[in-house]
Amino acid sequence: MENKTKKLVDTFIQKTSTSIFIFLLIIVTLAIIFKNPASRNNLVYQTKPTIAPPEAVQKVVSPAVKQAQKDSLNKAKFDLQGPLICDYANRDLTATAYIKSHLVLVKLKSKEEISKILLKGDCLYQWVDQQKSGTKSCGISPYLPLIDSLTKMNLFGGLDGLIGSMSQSGLASPISPPSVNNLLKSCVKKPVDDSLFVFPDNIRFIEKPLLK
Repeated sequence: MENKTKKLVDTFIQKTSTSIFIFLLIIVTLAIIFKNPASRNNLVYQTKPTIAPPEAVQKVVSPAVKQAQKDSLNKAKFDLQGPLICDYANRDLTATAYIKSHLVLVKLKSKEEISKILLKGDCLYQWVDQQKSGTKSCGISPYLPLIDSLTKMNLFGGLDGLIGSMSQSGLASPISPPSVNNLLKSCVKKPVDDSLFVFPDNIRFIEKPLLK
């Protein structure tokens, strides 16, 4: 009888201890989840805990990743109001665009030269650094609302079409439509200096029609 009673007591203590342990584990887990919203969100997708390797942890906290995350948050759709800075590079060309209050400067750097395209007012200016002449094509303002609408709808054909028309009318364009697309998709909201939109006084601009 004594042994049976002792056995019942031991069983009761064992079950009670297990229940208390499970209860405490649940409480701690819930506390962590509700204290950390990220853990609460991840709980929906993860059925078992995973431990990230040291390399992954290091990448998350690295300055490069932090900067990439910051740039990703600042990513913006192209529009002519800005302020925006867009960057794109390939094997042959580095392109940077500055946009502010319907002023646009595109700087194109290749191995041979640095050329610039400036949209200012009703005219489009193109020139190459270290040269004394460039081209000036006016009458672009009627197209700006359409271009702005197309780009806001994520339809980049607006500027592609403009560049294609420039080429057909004899205005050499140093940047291709595919490069324009990539450039516009890279835009980030950043302050833009007004002095960028002032073209040099020592360049003589030859007038050419924008469209034939």
